[in-house]
Amino acid sequence: MVSAFERLVAFRYLRARRRETLISVTAGFSLVGISLGVAALIVVMSVMNGMRGQLISRMIGVNGHLVVEGRGTPLTHYQDLAARLRQIPGVTMVVPVVEGQVMASSAGQALPALVRGMAPEDLARRPVVGPSVGERAIEGLANGGLVVGSQLASRLQLGVGDNLTLMSPKIDRSAGVPLVPRTRTLEVAGTSSVGLWEWDSRLIYMPLEDAQSYFGLGDGVTRLDVMVKDVNQVEQVRQAIAPLAGDAKVEDWRQVNKAITSALDVERDVTFILLLLIVVVAAFNVIASLSMLVKEKASNIAILRTMGASRGSILRIFLLAGGSVGMAGTLIGLVLGLVLATNVETIKRLLQAMGGGGLSPEVAFLANLPSQVDPLQVVGVVLLSLLIAFTATLPPAWRAAKTDPIEALRYE
Repeated sequence: MVSAFERLVAFRYLRARRRETLISVTAGFSLVGISLGVAALIVVMSVMNGMRGQLISRMIGVNGHLVVEGRGTPLTHYQDLAARLRQIPGVTMVVPVVEGQVMASSAGQALPALVRGMAPEDLARRPVVGPSVGERAIEGLANGGLVVGSQLASRLQLGVGDNLTLMSPKIDRSAGVPLVPRTRTLEVAGTSSVGLWEWDSRLIYMPLEDAQSYFGLGDGVTRLDVMVKDVNQVEQVRQAIAPLAGDAKVEDWRQVNKAITSALDVERDVTFILLLLIVVVAAFNVIASLSMLVKEKASNIAILRTMGASRGSILRIFLLAGGSVGMAGTLIGLVLGLVLATNVETIKRLLQAMGGGGLSPEVAFLANLPSQVDPLQVVGVVLLSLLIAFTATLPPAWRAAKTDPIEALRYE
């Protein structure tokens, strides 16, 4: 343990004297660097956790936890399969879906879109989409209207009651006229906003029967979306569905969004390593300041040794001197990081108000900037910062402990 004498000497060495101003300034830079590094790690990791959680929750809320779809052909007689899937333990909802690409045009503008045909009651029950649509829009959908993504409606200058023309790139050869695309003009019953630019800028919901007729699928559907009670048990449910699906393809949300989730994981790991370099650079400042302190205090160390101080005592004095900088920097960074991480959205709005405007929806991807503080990650960042700081103090402290009193006092 560190004695009172060792604490007294260590903190006295940290106080700036006229000849030791450079040492004190270097130690101050070390403290600031460690504080900023720890705070940046906590804030960035919290924001990335929040973005990953929001992105995944909204993706699986829009698309379902599992997908059962035909291999290049529509699913026919899907009612029997859906009924069997609903009997599987853990399955909460099975939704028939018809999906197809279209060109949507209104007010002299045309944009690519994705039509998704669903029964109005199924759309109302979807955890993410349903609350964003509203009861009036669901009633309009049941009467043959359309529910359009909020960003798509804005770009096409659409409001409730306006008409939207859909043109399918598929070829209708059944009418006897080849290479004639299907077109249909329907009324907009409402808009949906799930907070993801990718979906809000291209999704159009249509009643299931109308979508089957529009895309010429007859009694078939494109796929079945399966929702489960516990998203962490999706693999067990997928294994239970596979034997019942026959030739149909069964994928869970991790497989469908593998590219996005993998990219997020890689980005999080790389960002953590890059920000950790801030703490490492600050640790080098600790080494530099402590090395200068050891050189400046060589005669003092020799006197302490001749007065009976052991090498272990000298080692602990300089470990405490350097380690206190790391501990103080880590503590300041922890407090600063938690304050910023829990007020990210407020700070973002304040900066936008001061600078005027912000990121466009296409770039921002998410409507809000979420933040989710993970206690385990915070503890890991703090422990790693302390480990780096104390490791940086070892070389100069060991050098101080090995100082020979005779050599140090020879030219004094």
